[in-house]
Amino acid sequence: MSAIISTIIITTLLLNIGLVVLFITNFKKYTKKWDELPSVSVLLAARNEEANIERCLNSLASLDYPIDKLQILVGDDCSEDNTWQIIDKFQSKYPFIQSFHITEQIGEQKGKANVLAQLAHKATGNFFLVTDADMLLPPSWIHGMLSAMEKKVGLAIGVTHDDNNKMQNIDWLFALGMVKVITDLGLPVTGMGNNMIVSKEAYKSVGGYESLPFSITEDLELFKHIKKKGHECKHLFQKEVLGKTLPIKGLFNLLNQRKRWMKGAYELQWHMIILLIFQACFYPCLIALLFVAPLIASVIFTTKIILQFFFMMLIRKRLNLSFNLLSALLYEFYSIFISIFSVLYYLLPVKIIWKGREY
Repeated sequence: MSAIISTIIITTLLLNIGLVVLFITNFKKYTKKWDELPSVSVLLAARNEEANIERCLNSLASLDYPIDKLQILVGDDCSEDNTWQIIDKFQSKYPFIQSFHITEQIGEQKGKANVLAQLAHKATGNFFLVTDADMLLPPSWIHGMLSAMEKKVGLAIGVTHDDNNKMQNIDWLFALGMVKVITDLGLPVTGMGNNMIVSKEAYKSVGGYESLPFSITEDLELFKHIKKKGHECKHLFQKEVLGKTLPIKGLFNLLNQRKRWMKGAYELQWHMIILLIFQACFYPCLIALLFVAPLIASVIFTTKIILQFFFMMLIRKRLNLSFNLLSALLYEFYSIFISIFSVLYYLLPVKIIWKGREY
């Protein structure tokens, strides 16, 4: 037993060291220049987003991209609030924004995936950019995302953070920092439904969302099938594609989000699953070590916090961000708390409630 505990602890520390080293030495930048800018379609699904969607649409209307090559498609997914009225106001003001009531189901899809599937049929762009109604995108977003779309690339994700909640912000950035490191090793692991670009060719090659099995993590499902078709997948990690999301309010809603993500985690690539398993097993093993060798356990715990703090400082510098340094140091305690409650909630025989629907 002691050998297993030691192996997990040492391996986890080595993995954290590896994240830092690879983020420094193997960081991939993408700088493709287009002789002629391609046409693009932004796909946005919205349900009960009256509090957020105006912010998102204002940012989309301010994108630094030629209007004659820009199409923004917004699908209202049977909202029960004033979401549609807000969308309609923007459609009247901006000719490149088109809105649709989505009331029918296509294929096996539900919710967001169903809306995206139907918007894609109306899309005329050579590239589809996907985001969420609670996102704020920078004016450079489209140009930045296109910089990764070389001929063989079918899908690329950007980077998202939340500057309104210190801990959720660090949570986003730490997770995406890990994804960036693994993707740059040539082992892409996921799509990201609030900040993603897909070539029309790659999307059509899998038959669109309507040809895929339903998944509550629809971005991961699309990624898996695009990757199977032989398309390359990249991760952009730069200021130009840095989107801002809004924080999840309330512990119950946060646990619902985590349960949805954990369901998707079972479908991740094996290398990401191994990384997550070691991270999850680290603290139970460390607690066991604490009873046997408290001093060694304390040193190991301190080392892990320092490694993660250094990793966050690298991310902070790369994205030219400013965030609370104390929060970065305390993040590990938040992560332990949320992880324990997320696992317990995941094990409860209750359905996921998302956007007012049960899954």
